[in-house]
Amino acid sequence: MRALTRRMVELSGGGAQPNISQKIIRDLTFPLPPLEIQRQMVAELDGYRKVIEGAYQILTSYKPTIRIDPRWPVVEIGDVSEINPKESGLAKLSPDTQVSFIPMADVAVGFCSRI
Repeated sequence: MRALTRRMVELSGGGAQPNISQKIIRDLTFPLPPLEIQRQMVAELDGYRKVIEGAYQILTSYKPTIRIDPRWPVVEIGDVSEINPKESGLAKLSPDTQVSFIPMADVAVGFCSRI
């Protein structure tokens, strides 16, 4: 596909905004596999589609169950973590660190209330 895109750019003509003529489009050639190979390709793509649809169904219906023990202490997030809006992604943590952090862009309002 990239080779075709490159070729189309090479064939385009014009000044500030290159165009591709109808003749170039009509004269465009591409390999046409035999019908049996086309059927195999369709079958393979259908298999991928089914996998993707199945994964989508799992993702949309997945609801984790996290049991909260009412005896656990309730603390403010600032008491157990550092909030730094200037950091994003994974911080440069020391090798012995056992925790990471969530980038501020990934923090959803009400996240903790859903747990």
